[in-house]
Amino acid sequence: MKNITFVSFVLLLILSTNYNFTQWEPTGITTGNVLHITSNSSSIIVNNSGLKYSTDGSNNWISMNYSPTLALTANEESIFAAGSNSRVSKTTNMGIDWTHNMVSAADGVFTLHTSGNNVYAGTRNYGLRRSKDNGNNWGIVTFPFGTVSSVFAYGTYVYTALENAGISVSSNYGSNWSSAHLSGIFMNVIHTNGLFVFAGSRNAGVYLSSDNGSSWIQSSLNNINVTAITSSGNNIFVGSTNSGVYFSGNNGTSWQQVNTGLTNLNIRALHIHNQIIYAGTSGAGLWKRDITEIVGIETISNEIPKGFSLMQNYPNPFNPNTSINFSLPKSSNIKINVYNSAGKEISILVNMQMNAGVYKTEFNAAESPSGIYFCKMTTGDFSSVIKMVLVK
Repeated sequence: MKNITFVSFVLLLILSTNYNFTQWEPTGITTGNVLHITSNSSSIIVNNSGLKYSTDGSNNWISMNYSPTLALTANEESIFAAGSNSRVSKTTNMGIDWTHNMVSAADGVFTLHTSGNNVYAGTRNYGLRRSKDNGNNWGIVTFPFGTVSSVFAYGTYVYTALENAGISVSSNYGSNWSSAHLSGIFMNVIHTNGLFVFAGSRNAGVYLSSDNGSSWIQSSLNNINVTAITSSGNNIFVGSTNSGVYFSGNNGTSWQQVNTGLTNLNIRALHIHNQIIYAGTSGAGLWKRDITEIVGIETISNEIPKGFSLMQNYPNPFNPNTSINFSLPKSSNIKINVYNSAGKEISILVNMQMNAGVYKTEFNAAESPSGIYFCKMTTGDFSSVIKMVLVK
């Protein structure tokens, strides 16, 4: 009888542990609005009745001595914040000291984004501003005009979401701009994973582009108010008003809700940091969930391997699915990409910071023709390539 009781207890413990792992969990911020989330390598930074940061995975928080803000972003050198005045504030020591730089925007800064030493500030009614020296000096970008709801830079491209004016794109850091796309649609947020560009609208869902913003189609997620978008490789996450978080594992072709455990479905911000996705809510604080469970990256072993490795896919040849195992001897920022025989990148399987261990990911080639493909893993100084054969 004692043995049966002990076994039952162990089974219950295992089931409880798995259940907690596969659902959203509260962090150390359990109340109030979390309107913005950003991070650097060591910290999560949020706007929750003022700026706060955590260095222990969101359990404990430290005030950064900065009032509530309308915009927040960070890189490894600095954290940037802005509000209803015409300035962008910057700290290099986690809020102990702040410098304030004017950006010539009388109605305030609405959104911020960093890319290298470039910092972009989208304003209310006065278009876009750009700093080329990590926020010390600012210049006026002549286009786009009006209110910039969201800005996102990737490589040489800069994408802007505009209130009531659609999307505007620059391919040269903001020096020249295309005419507006999706004109007349109220856009809330813009994001790219490097392969596709995603635009979140007010009540018309998600639009996507496969050609750097030159043309757009409306996705099947077409009837929600989109408030946030983030991604990890081909895996796209969308936050919404009143219907929680949506997930697509195929660059926006199909979507599913991933709200298990989440008690507040009014999402204001999403951010991925160190294998965890964070969701800021309206009224219920900050929530978190392990991203690998959602995107289908399976943990094979938590034992620390001797070195980095990318193992041969199996089966090989394959049609259309194949598994790929990889090993990390330490916490690493890892990227696993798939290329066709012409060298064109066709899929991003993994693109995030991951803990040490052995993992398995999947490649689905249902939309690809038969042929030879190459899978490349890069992290730090390590790089490895395997050849895969798709036979249909």
